[in-house]
Amino acid sequence: MNANDALQDDLVAAYGGLLERRRRRRRLARTAAIACAGGLVLAGAGLGAAALFGWPAPLHVKNELAAVDQGLPADLRLNPDVEHARAVAATATATLYAASLRDGGSCTEIVTAGERGRGATCATGAEVASRALVMTVPSDAGASPQTPVVVGGRLNAKNAAKLEVRYADGSAEPVRLGDDRFFLLEVPAARLASVHAVGLELLARDEAGAVVGQEQLPADWDDPAVPDEQSPL
Repeated sequence: MNANDALQDDLVAAYGGLLERRRRRRRLARTAAIACAGGLVLAGAGLGAAALFGWPAPLHVKNELAAVDQGLPADLRLNPDVEHARAVAATATATLYAASLRDGGSCTEIVTAGERGRGATCATGAEVASRALVMTVPSDAGASPQTPVVVGGRLNAKNAAKLEVRYADGSAEPVRLGDDRFFLLEVPAARLASVHAVGLELLARDEAGAVVGQEQLPADWDDPAVPDEQSPL
């Protein structure tokens, strides 16, 4: 091999090495870009989860929460903070809104499909302190076994860490908690007939799994109202 051939071989090898280094840098750049994009997706998911609840209550909900004091003398009014009422739990078709009371209690309303308010209910600070959990379940006149059922409320006991629903057949499922330990459960379609017929039970458990509170939805929870004259004495 003469000197020119050797020089040409050296130039080819050097050029090949330069191309390989450039390819490697491009691969690293693409990998870094993909990792960065993944980080943005995860960050976005985290921000979305943080902002999942908390949007302001619509005007009709604020009006219905304020109406709990309608007709009451000033010393008996609860005066819920309706201006700051907000969403505290939600399912695919329903939302639970809450307005705080000065004594530590709250007034809530469940809104179902079509922005239908289902009536405001309140729990005073004293009731919150005395009950491990509170539950409210709106009902419909003339409900069928397949009429949707939503259960809302709040986990109050300080040592309660999780909530579950137990159905008539003994099976249990976890209930996701929303803001400030409020919850909203939409009964699955396969469970509707059973819940309409025999109700359900909510169990509050501590970190070790021990039951620290429970509420029972009785079998007659959505039976037609009985006129006063027919009620047992």
